Amino acid sequence: MIDTLVNYHTRERWLAARAGGIGASDVSALFGLSPWASAFSLWCEKTGLAEPVERDEDWLTWGLLQEEPMAKFYELKTGRKVWTGGSPYCVARHPNLPMFSCTPDKIVFSAPDIGFESPGGLQIKSAAWFMAHDWDQGPPPHVQIQVQSEMACTGADWWSVPVNLGGRFRNFDVMRDQSMINEIEAQVVWFWDLVQSRTPPDIDGHDATTAILKRLHPQDNGESVDLPPEAVAFADEVFSARVAIAEAEKSAKNLKAGPENYLRALIGGATFGRLPDGRLLSLRTTSRTGYQVEASTYRALKLEKRP
Repeated sequence: MIDTLVNYHTRERWLAARAGGIGASDVSALFGLSPWASAFSLWCEKTGLAEPVERDEDWLTWGLLQEEPMAKFYELKTGRKVWTGGSPYCVARHPNLPMFSCTPDKIVFSAPDIGFESPGGLQIKSAAWFMAHDWDQGPPPHVQIQVQSEMACTGADWWSVPVNLGGRFRNFDVMRDQSMINEIEAQVVWFWDLVQSRTPPDIDGHDATTAILKRLHPQDNGESVDLPPEAVAFADEVFSARVAIAEAEKSAKNLKAGPENYLRALIGGATFGRLPDGRLLSLRTTSRTGYQVEASTYRALKLEKRP
Protein backbone atom coordinates (compact mmCIF):
# COMPACT_ATOMS: atom_id res chain seq x y z
CA MET A 1 0.00 0.00 0.00
CA ILE A 2 2.92 2.36 0.58
CA ASP A 3 3.42 2.54 -3.19
CA THR A 4 -0.16 3.78 -3.73
CA LEU A 5 0.14 7.54 -3.39
CA VAL A 6 -2.11 10.20 -4.90
CA ASN A 7 -0.22 13.34 -5.93
CA TYR A 8 -2.32 16.50 -5.49
CA HIS A 9 0.55 18.66 -6.84
CA THR A 10 -0.45 21.94 -5.16
CA ARG A 11 -1.06 22.98 -1.56
CA GLU A 12 -4.53 24.28 -2.44
CA ARG A 13 -5.67 20.93 -3.90
CA TRP A 14 -4.03 19.06 -1.03
CA LEU A 15 -5.82 21.20 1.60
CA ALA A 16 -9.13 20.65 -0.19
CA ALA A 17 -8.58 16.89 -0.08
CA ARG A 18 -7.65 17.01 3.63
CA ALA A 19 -10.81 18.96 4.48
CA GLY A 20 -12.91 15.91 3.61
CA GLY A 21 -11.25 13.61 6.10
CA ILE A 22 -8.77 13.17 8.94
CA GLY A 23 -5.03 13.43 8.36
CA ALA A 24 -2.35 11.70 10.40
CA SER A 25 -1.31 15.01 11.96
CA ASP A 26 -4.91 15.55 13.15
CA VAL A 27 -5.20 12.34 15.14
CA SER A 28 -3.36 13.42 18.31
CA ALA A 29 -6.16 15.96 18.89
CA LEU A 30 -8.60 13.05 19.26
CA PHE A 31 -6.52 11.82 22.22
CA GLY A 32 -6.13 15.28 23.77
CA LEU A 33 -2.39 15.29 22.99
CA SER A 34 -2.07 17.84 20.19
CA PRO A 35 -0.27 21.10 21.02
CA TRP A 36 -2.31 22.90 18.35
CA ALA A 37 -5.82 21.45 18.27
CA SER A 38 -8.52 19.87 20.41
CA ALA A 39 -11.18 17.41 19.34
CA PHE A 40 -13.71 20.24 19.51
CA SER A 41 -11.66 22.72 17.45
CA LEU A 42 -10.96 20.01 14.87
CA TRP A 43 -14.66 19.11 14.76
CA CYS A 44 -15.57 22.75 14.13
CA GLU A 45 -13.17 22.84 11.20
CA LYS A 46 -14.24 19.51 9.69
CA THR A 47 -17.93 20.38 9.91
CA GLY A 48 -17.29 23.74 8.27
CA LEU A 49 -18.31 25.80 11.31
CA ALA A 50 -14.89 27.47 11.28
CA GLU A 51 -12.12 27.87 8.76
CA PRO A 52 -8.92 25.97 9.60
CA VAL A 53 -6.28 28.15 11.23
CA GLU A 54 -2.92 27.89 9.51
CA ARG A 55 0.06 27.78 11.82
CA ASP A 56 2.82 30.32 11.29
CA GLU A 57 3.35 30.53 7.52
CA ASP A 58 7.07 31.25 7.85
CA TRP A 59 7.49 28.22 10.09
CA LEU A 60 5.63 25.98 7.61
CA THR A 61 7.69 27.28 4.68
CA TRP A 62 10.90 26.84 6.64
CA GLY A 63 9.89 23.27 7.44
CA LEU A 64 9.28 22.47 3.76
CA LEU A 65 12.61 24.00 2.75
CA GLN A 66 14.38 21.83 5.33
CA GLU A 67 12.89 18.56 4.08
CA GLU A 68 15.35 17.98 1.22
CA PRO A 69 18.57 18.71 3.17
CA MET A 70 17.23 16.75 6.16
CA ALA A 71 16.45 13.78 3.91
CA LYS A 72 19.98 13.96 2.45
CA PHE A 73 21.51 14.13 5.91
CA TYR A 74 19.34 11.16 6.97
CA GLU A 75 20.75 9.17 4.02
CA LEU A 76 24.27 10.15 5.02
CA LYS A 77 23.80 9.18 8.66
CA THR A 78 21.88 5.92 8.13
CA GLY A 79 23.10 4.67 4.75
CA ARG A 80 19.49 4.21 3.68
CA LYS A 81 18.09 5.36 0.34
CA VAL A 82 15.24 7.90 0.24
CA TRP A 83 12.82 8.12 -2.70
CA THR A 84 12.95 11.65 -4.07
CA GLY A 85 10.03 11.50 -6.52
CA GLY A 86 6.54 12.90 -6.16
CA SER A 87 5.79 16.21 -4.43
CA PRO A 88 5.16 17.39 -0.85
CA TYR A 89 1.47 16.75 -1.56
CA CYS A 90 1.42 12.98 -2.11
CA VAL A 91 -1.30 11.31 -0.01
CA ALA A 92 -1.78 7.71 1.10
CA ARG A 93 -5.31 6.70 2.07
CA HIS A 94 -6.23 4.01 4.60
CA PRO A 95 -7.40 0.82 2.82
CA ASN A 96 -10.52 0.39 4.98
CA LEU A 97 -11.23 3.90 6.28
CA PRO A 98 -11.52 6.23 3.27
CA MET A 99 -11.76 9.32 5.51
CA PHE A 100 -8.32 8.58 7.01
CA SER A 101 -5.14 9.60 5.16
CA CYS A 102 -1.54 10.70 5.61
CA THR A 103 1.05 12.73 3.74
CA PRO A 104 4.47 11.06 4.12
CA ASP A 105 7.34 13.54 3.96
CA LYS A 106 9.46 10.92 2.17
CA ILE A 107 9.53 7.19 1.44
CA VAL A 108 12.57 5.12 2.39
CA PHE A 109 13.21 2.06 0.21
CA SER A 110 14.45 -0.20 3.03
CA ALA A 111 16.29 -0.26 6.34
CA PRO A 112 18.46 -3.41 6.33
CA ASP A 113 20.48 -2.09 9.26
CA ILE A 114 17.43 -2.57 11.51
CA GLY A 115 16.15 -5.69 9.74
CA PHE A 116 13.64 -4.29 7.25
CA GLU A 117 13.84 -4.87 3.51
CA SER A 118 10.37 -3.38 3.05
CA PRO A 119 9.74 0.35 2.52
CA GLY A 120 9.13 2.74 5.39
CA GLY A 121 8.63 6.47 5.62
CA LEU A 122 10.06 9.69 6.97
CA GLN A 123 8.32 12.21 9.17
CA ILE A 124 10.81 15.09 9.22
CA LYS A 125 10.60 17.41 12.21
CA SER A 126 12.25 20.58 13.39
CA ALA A 127 12.27 21.97 16.92
CA ALA A 128 13.92 24.94 18.58
CA TRP A 129 16.87 24.17 20.85
CA PHE A 130 14.88 25.04 24.00
CA MET A 131 12.36 22.31 23.07
CA ALA A 132 15.05 19.63 22.75
CA HIS A 133 14.16 18.17 26.17
CA ASP A 134 10.78 17.11 24.73
CA TRP A 135 12.73 14.58 22.63
CA ASP A 136 14.92 13.12 25.39
CA GLN A 137 12.85 9.91 25.58
CA GLY A 138 12.10 9.74 21.85
CA PRO A 139 9.47 11.51 19.73
CA PRO A 140 6.81 13.32 21.81
CA PRO A 141 3.40 11.61 22.15
CA HIS A 142 1.72 13.66 19.39
CA VAL A 143 4.50 12.68 16.97
CA GLN A 144 4.27 9.01 18.02
CA ILE A 145 0.55 9.07 17.23
CA GLN A 146 1.22 10.76 13.89
CA VAL A 147 3.75 8.16 12.70
CA GLN A 148 1.60 5.24 13.89
CA SER A 149 -1.25 6.83 11.91
CA GLU A 150 1.01 7.00 8.86
CA MET A 151 1.84 3.31 9.27
CA ALA A 152 -1.88 2.56 9.62
CA CYS A 153 -2.60 4.32 6.32
CA THR A 154 0.35 2.89 4.38
CA GLY A 155 0.68 -0.60 5.87
CA ALA A 156 4.36 0.06 6.65
CA ASP A 157 6.09 -1.77 9.49
CA TRP A 158 8.49 1.03 10.39
CA TRP A 159 8.90 4.78 10.15
CA SER A 160 11.77 7.16 10.82
CA VAL A 161 11.57 10.53 12.54
CA PRO A 162 14.68 12.61 11.79
CA VAL A 163 14.61 15.87 13.74
CA ASN A 164 16.60 19.07 13.69
CA LEU A 165 16.88 20.13 17.33
CA GLY A 166 18.19 23.65 17.00
CA GLY A 167 20.96 22.50 14.65
CA ARG A 168 21.56 19.09 16.26
CA PHE A 169 20.45 16.08 14.18
CA ARG A 170 18.81 13.05 15.76
CA ASN A 171 16.90 10.17 14.20
CA PHE A 172 14.33 7.89 15.83
CA ASP A 173 13.17 4.65 14.21
CA VAL A 174 9.61 3.82 15.26
CA MET A 175 8.24 0.30 14.86
CA ARG A 176 4.63 -0.48 14.01
CA ASP A 177 2.49 -0.89 17.15
CA GLN A 178 -0.68 -2.68 16.11
CA SER A 179 -2.42 -2.18 19.46
CA MET A 180 -1.91 1.58 19.18
CA ILE A 181 -3.06 1.51 15.56
CA ASN A 182 -6.24 -0.30 16.63
CA GLU A 183 -6.93 2.51 19.13
CA ILE A 184 -6.19 5.16 16.51
CA GLU A 185 -8.55 3.59 13.99
CA ALA A 186 -11.31 3.36 16.62
CA GLN A 187 -10.85 7.04 17.51
CA VAL A 188 -10.94 8.05 13.84
CA VAL A 189 -14.22 6.17 13.32
CA TRP A 190 -15.69 7.69 16.51
CA PHE A 191 -14.68 11.21 15.54
CA TRP A 192 -15.84 10.94 11.94
CA ASP A 193 -19.24 9.71 13.12
CA LEU A 194 -19.47 12.93 15.18
CA VAL A 195 -18.55 15.00 12.13
CA GLN A 196 -21.11 13.31 9.89
CA SER A 197 -23.87 13.53 12.51
CA ARG A 198 -22.79 17.08 13.46
CA THR A 199 -22.62 16.03 17.10
CA PRO A 200 -19.94 18.05 18.92
CA PRO A 201 -17.43 16.31 21.18
CA ASP A 202 -17.11 17.44 24.79
CA ILE A 203 -15.86 20.96 25.46
CA ASP A 204 -12.45 20.92 27.14
CA GLY A 205 -9.93 23.43 28.47
CA HIS A 206 -7.50 23.27 25.53
CA ASP A 207 -6.25 26.64 24.24
CA ALA A 208 -7.52 25.67 20.78
CA THR A 209 -11.03 25.21 22.17
CA THR A 210 -10.90 28.65 23.77
CA ALA A 211 -9.61 30.22 20.56
CA ILE A 212 -12.24 28.67 18.30
CA LEU A 213 -15.12 29.56 20.64
CA LYS A 214 -13.92 33.17 20.53
CA ARG A 215 -13.81 32.98 16.74
CA LEU A 216 -17.29 31.47 16.53
CA HIS A 217 -18.86 34.08 18.85
CA PRO A 218 -16.74 37.26 18.71
CA GLN A 219 -19.65 39.62 19.56
CA ASP A 220 -22.61 39.45 21.93
CA ASN A 221 -26.11 40.33 20.68
CA GLY A 222 -27.66 41.71 23.87
CA GLU A 223 -30.02 38.75 24.34
CA SER A 224 -30.33 36.34 27.28
CA VAL A 225 -30.41 32.54 27.08
CA ASP A 226 -31.53 30.06 29.74
CA LEU A 227 -28.69 27.70 30.65
CA PRO A 228 -29.20 24.02 31.63
CA PRO A 229 -29.01 22.89 35.30
CA GLU A 230 -25.49 21.48 34.94
CA ALA A 231 -24.22 24.95 34.04
CA VAL A 232 -24.54 25.94 37.72
CA ALA A 233 -21.67 23.63 38.70
CA PHE A 234 -19.50 24.90 35.86
CA ALA A 235 -20.13 28.51 36.87
CA ASP A 236 -19.23 27.71 40.49
CA GLU A 237 -15.99 26.11 39.32
CA VAL A 238 -15.04 29.10 37.17
CA PHE A 239 -15.50 31.73 39.87
CA SER A 240 -14.04 29.59 42.67
CA ALA A 241 -10.97 28.97 40.51
CA ARG A 242 -10.59 32.70 39.84
CA VAL A 243 -10.62 33.44 43.58
CA ALA A 244 -8.09 30.67 44.26
CA ILE A 245 -5.79 31.90 41.46
CA ALA A 246 -5.95 35.50 42.72
CA GLU A 247 -5.12 34.40 46.28
CA ALA A 248 -2.22 32.25 45.06
CA GLU A 249 -0.84 35.11 42.97
CA LYS A 250 -1.08 37.50 45.95
CA SER A 251 0.65 34.98 48.21
CA ALA A 252 3.44 34.44 45.68
CA LYS A 253 3.89 38.19 45.26
CA ASN A 254 4.17 38.68 49.03
CA LEU A 255 6.58 35.75 49.27
CA LYS A 256 8.84 37.39 46.68
CA ALA A 257 8.58 41.02 47.81
CA GLY A 258 10.45 40.74 51.12
CA PRO A 259 13.59 38.95 49.82
CA GLU A 260 13.62 41.16 46.70
CA ASN A 261 13.51 44.36 48.75
CA TYR A 262 16.28 43.01 50.99
CA LEU A 263 18.51 42.49 47.93
CA ARG A 264 17.59 45.91 46.51
CA ALA A 265 18.65 47.54 49.78
CA LEU A 266 21.99 45.71 49.77
CA ILE A 267 22.78 46.64 46.14
CA GLY A 268 21.68 50.26 46.68
CA GLY A 269 22.88 52.51 43.86
CA ALA A 270 25.25 49.91 42.37
CA THR A 271 24.56 48.18 39.08
CA PHE A 272 25.69 44.68 40.16
CA GLY A 273 25.81 42.63 43.32
CA ARG A 274 28.05 39.57 43.66
CA LEU A 275 26.77 36.64 45.69
CA PRO A 276 29.25 34.50 47.66
CA ASP A 277 28.42 31.49 45.45
CA GLY A 278 29.64 33.31 42.33
CA ARG A 279 26.31 34.42 40.88
CA LEU A 280 25.97 38.03 39.77
CA LEU A 281 22.80 40.02 40.34
CA SER A 282 22.03 43.18 38.39
CA LEU A 283 19.82 46.15 39.21
CA ARG A 284 20.07 48.26 36.07
CA THR A 285 18.11 51.39 35.28
CA THR A 286 15.85 50.61 32.33
CA SER A 287 14.06 53.20 30.21
CA ARG A 288 10.78 52.27 28.61
CA THR A 289 9.20 54.24 25.82
CA GLY A 290 5.52 55.04 26.08
CA TYR A 291 3.05 53.37 23.74
CA GLN A 292 -0.62 53.44 22.99
CA VAL A 293 -2.68 50.28 23.21
CA GLU A 294 -4.44 49.58 19.93
CA ALA A 295 -8.21 49.44 19.94
CA SER A 296 -9.63 45.92 20.24
CA THR A 297 -12.75 44.05 21.29
CA TYR A 298 -13.07 41.02 23.53
CA ARG A 299 -15.67 39.22 25.62
CA ALA A 300 -15.14 38.49 29.34
CA LEU A 301 -17.22 36.08 31.42
CA LYS A 302 -18.48 37.85 34.58
CA LEU A 303 -21.00 37.17 37.33
CA GLU A 304 -23.59 39.96 36.93
CA LYS A 305 -26.13 38.88 39.54
CA ARG A 306 -26.23 36.56 42.53
CA PRO A 307 -29.40 34.57 43.39
